[in-house]
Amino acid sequence: MIKIKFTRFLLLTLGTAILLGGGTAIYWLLVRPYFFAAQKLTGAEFVPQEVIFAASISTNEEKWQQLRLLGTPESQKRIKKYFAHIQDTFLEDNGYSYKTHIQPWVGEEITIAYLGANQPNVAIPNTLQPEKGKQPIVIILPVETPVRAGQLLDSPNSDVKSKKLRRTYQGVEIEEIQNSQKQNYSLTIIKDFLVVTNNSQAMEKIIDSYQKKTSLEANYSYQRALRKLGKETNFARFYCHIPTIIEAIAANALSTASESSVQYRQGITGSLTLTPNSLNWRGMIWGKHGEFIQEVNSLGDYLTQFRERSLATRLPQKTLFFFSGNNLPHQWQGWGSQTDLLPLLTFGAKTIPNFINQNTGMSWQEDFLPWLGEDFALALTSISENNLINFTDGNGVEFGAALVAVAEAQDSSQGEKTLQQLDKAMGQKNQFQVKPTQQAGQPLVNWQSTLGGIEVTRGKLPGDLFFFSLGAPITSDIIPKPEHNLQSNQSFKRVMKKGLTPIKSQLFLDIENLIAKKGTLTFPEEQEDLLNAVMALGITTRVINSQSTFFEAIFLLESKSPKSPN
Repeated sequence: MIKIKFTRFLLLTLGTAILLGGGTAIYWLLVRPYFFAAQKLTGAEFVPQEVIFAASISTNEEKWQQLRLLGTPESQKRIKKYFAHIQDTFLEDNGYSYKTHIQPWVGEEITIAYLGANQPNVAIPNTLQPEKGKQPIVIILPVETPVRAGQLLDSPNSDVKSKKLRRTYQGVEIEEIQNSQKQNYSLTIIKDFLVVTNNSQAMEKIIDSYQKKTSLEANYSYQRALRKLGKETNFARFYCHIPTIIEAIAANALSTASESSVQYRQGITGSLTLTPNSLNWRGMIWGKHGEFIQEVNSLGDYLTQFRERSLATRLPQKTLFFFSGNNLPHQWQGWGSQTDLLPLLTFGAKTIPNFINQNTGMSWQEDFLPWLGEDFALALTSISENNLINFTDGNGVEFGAALVAVAEAQDSSQGEKTLQQLDKAMGQKNQFQVKPTQQAGQPLVNWQSTLGGIEVTRGKLPGDLFFFSLGAPITSDIIPKPEHNLQSNQSFKRVMKKGLTPIKSQLFLDIENLIAKKGTLTFPEEQEDLLNAVMALGITTRVINSQSTFFEAIFLLESKSPKSPN
């Protein structure tokens, strides 16, 4: 009797498991494509994988109203001007209005894509004379009411004089338009999408990507990144192809990107979410399949050992800039192998080694890296305006902050020997006055330039940490350990993402005080209206695996929008 009951119980349990499992499998097979489709860019099946930048932006009026309330009136004006330029270029100049001709039938998002401008300038039959040197821009609009959308192609606007041609490419009918301002456009409808571009070759690239299945939708790394990011309600989603960006930068600089940088294929994708006082970016960065971003061992596990200790507790609350990372020796090797990724970057992996060798005769790789440990940080800390210094013979630019570097030592005794050797080299080769001193009972070493201006202090902190400060005296703010440290800074707490473990790196910029503080950093005047809207920036990253890194960036904005009348 017991056996029979047990058998029935077992059969019932197995049946329930099969039913639930089968139901789950059916649900997964049916729902999964739509789940991932909700994450990819709208019209991803048309976007070439080598696109410089592409973004799907919400058409929801409430979200746009929320965006308009962020920042200062000046920054809002700049953003409005940018989108007005896009609208004028593709709509107003051709006698169309977004609200009248687009909004009634367009879907929930519009995708804007910037393609590389280095495509061969070849003549295409049945097209109008192309505009030279124009950035190819593609706009992909999902069509919810095909009849209304088709009117843009079938019923030309009689209020605007324009030349029109129709041609067929790979079985797809394209309408070529040149308006009275001699601006060229190509339009077509594929599936449920209206595709508009200012470049005939770009249109053919879009069609090829779709028909040959070489689009972003077919990119395995992109799809894998979407799965890791998950679903999130947002204002926009974006994608960048790093090698194409590098080539575009190099082309503008009249230089050539190296073969290694172009072959190192890397992508970035993510989303933008709006809050009442910030722009939150989150996303994934990945390398080419089979190539590691993080250092790995023979099993493919990344080597960086993460710990929860934060060097932000070692720095004063008034720190303006902060960057921290892990495993400096391994990160330096990785950086050195990818120096060509940014051909225009003046500060590269060879800058510090060359500077150290030329000024001290010592080797960064052989004398310093072997004893350095896991944690390191670089910071810019505000100082009193009474302590502004000059970096040259009194005629240089006044500097209103101290540059501080903190690094952990895995071999403190070897580190101290190396730094003593460095003291000697600075005294003999560079005529610095090297003097031992103290701060709160802690031994320090000062390097004072005989010409004035540059002053360096080095010392040791508890926990096998060494530090350097460059600028006016700052040691009293870091020794003893500051009670009001950077982690207690309100802006720091608002922009540094919590809960991302293990953390790979942190970047903090107190932009509001950097701009206000005299003698620190100089920002481009043409970007002043945008920078004045940003109070602080924080970027937090964590390693996902040996090939990909997750990041979250938060722009804390100052809202100066006029209040609505009561």
